[in-house]
Formats: sequence, structure tokens, C-alpha cells
Amino acid sequence: MQTVTLQRVASLHALGQVGKLIFPAGRELFALERQTSNKIVDTSNAKSYPCIPAGFYDVEITDSPRFRIPLYLVKNVPGRFGIRFHGANYPEELQGCIAPGLSGMYTSKICVVNDSQAALKVMYKELNFKPFKLRIKDAV
Repeated sequence: MQTVTLQRVASLHALGQVGKLIFPAGRELFALERQTSNKIVDTSNAKSYPCIPAGFYDVEITDSPRFRIPLYLVKNVPGRFGIRFHGANYPEELQGCIAPGLSGMYTSKICVVNDSQAALKVMYKELNFKPFKLRIKDAV
């Protein structure tokens, strides 16, 4: 099974976390997540844990009830459900999910990825709609 690495970079923005998605063939895309919160507010899902904890996860493509299209689903995230890769440009558009981008930028004032829908198409092409292992690594 292929492994895709999400390497997080140090975030300067209060709301967002930018990283790189590194595919087996060497292609890289940007990745955007909501910033990690250490405060437990609601243990039912993403409100408590905006970023997925570092580690290894199985990912498969399934039909998304919310978006009504096939999207990659990150499985077995502790205490979480429905974590998907989907199009978004700003961290406020995410509720625990991951948005790929063709480019990205982060500063203390802005945290974005660009061309997210196009990046999803690249992701599908790179992975051929097949399941994969996601390795998430925190910034060092």
C-alpha cells in the first residue's frame, strides 16, 4: 500500500496549520488544516481536536454524504469521524479535515492554500483513487 506523508510546518497563524503532502512518486502539494487546540470543548469531533494527531492512518475513497462526491476518508482517528480531504482555501472552511492546494502561504496574518479543487484532481491522479496510508508528522 502506498504511503503519503503530511509534513507539517511551524504555524505562525492562530487559526491554520500548513504542511506539505508528499506522494510516493515525489510530487508535493500543500496541505491546510485548522490549528491544533489543546482545550477540550466537545469530544464528539473536530471542535476539540482540529488537527489530526501525528501518526499513521488508513485512507480510502468513499462517497461523502456532505459533499455528495467521492472523497478520501481518513479512518480510525481517535474520537473523530468523517475526516476527509476536500477543497478549501482558508482554515475557517475546515472542521478537522485536510485541504490540499497547489500553492500555499502562511504568516501571522494569513494562512491559505490555493487551487484546492485542482489539487484534489492531482491527488486522485497520483493515487489512482486507491487506498493509502497517511503518515502525519508534526513540525520539528
